[in-house]
Amino acid sequence: MGYAQCRFGLQLRWKREPFAAEMDDEGNIFARGTQDTKAVGVQYMEAVRWLRTAGLTLRRTVHIAFTPDEEIGGIDGMDKFVKTSHFFKLNVGFILDEGITSSDQNFVLFYGERSLWTVHIHCASPNRKSSTEKVQVIVDHFMRFRQEQKVKLDSNPQLTPRDLTSMTLKEVKDAESELVLVFDVRVSATEDCSALEDLFNSWCESAGPGTYISYENKPTNSGLTHLDSCNPWWLTFRDECRSMNIELKPMICPGITDARHYRKVGLPALGFSPINNTPCLVHEADEFLNRKIFLDGINIYFRLISALANVPAH
Repeated sequence: MGYAQCRFGLQLRWKREPFAAEMDDEGNIFARGTQDTKAVGVQYMEAVRWLRTAGLTLRRTVHIAFTPDEEIGGIDGMDKFVKTSHFFKLNVGFILDEGITSSDQNFVLFYGERSLWTVHIHCASPNRKSSTEKVQVIVDHFMRFRQEQKVKLDSNPQLTPRDLTSMTLKEVKDAESELVLVFDVRVSATEDCSALEDLFNSWCESAGPGTYISYENKPTNSGLTHLDSCNPWWLTFRDECRSMNIELKPMICPGITDARHYRKVGLPALGFSPINNTPCLVHEADEFLNRKIFLDGINIYFRLISALANVPAH
């Protein structure tokens, strides 16, 4: 599964034309989307062409989906598609989605991701002083929560920021009779969403009457794809990577991808891009992908798709 759109080039920050796909003397191809994620789509297509040219017969059908709106959440794209009768009739068993660039020799593998909540805390009051006092109460609660997460992170070397829930104040809106705090909340894949919502409500109550919460979006957790002996898709993926001497770095995705929409309907999904030894410039200026890494990635997908499409029925 892939998507062809990408973020704007922000040409003032680029040293090269962001949509010209210029290649330098070292074989580095500079263009917006080379890492995220036009190259992956091309590699999928080329790997399938290799399969067809080789005349291989696979146990399972391979579907390639190019979907819209991934960069803005996929709400009108994959989220709706997985709920259609057309998707149900495809009888999908497993999803291979995008991963992310790795700066060392290993390859990143996503098996889950955090959920993005956009939280609006309304601090209404007949006078500005009271509204400001409510804002202070709410901000103090959010900051204490952030500190608690930091303590967890510092006390457990096995954790990364991706394993925790983060909260960032994005904006303060000044309305006629209220101040509105807008928070970007990245909810951990293991967080109890109902308990978190109750916590936010209790913070509003502590700030006093006229303080309430609304959500621009509040998806439920999509769950995790288990990397254990009970998951034949993972075992096949892992073993094929081992046969190619690919060292995987499993992790929770720091952002959001369309894979979460599949996980929500109960399907296993892994996020993997065959890009290593490359500085991660996703959504950044001078994004590039080396020609050799791009071509090697086609072979990696050829091997992985061949193996995954031959997993026996279970």
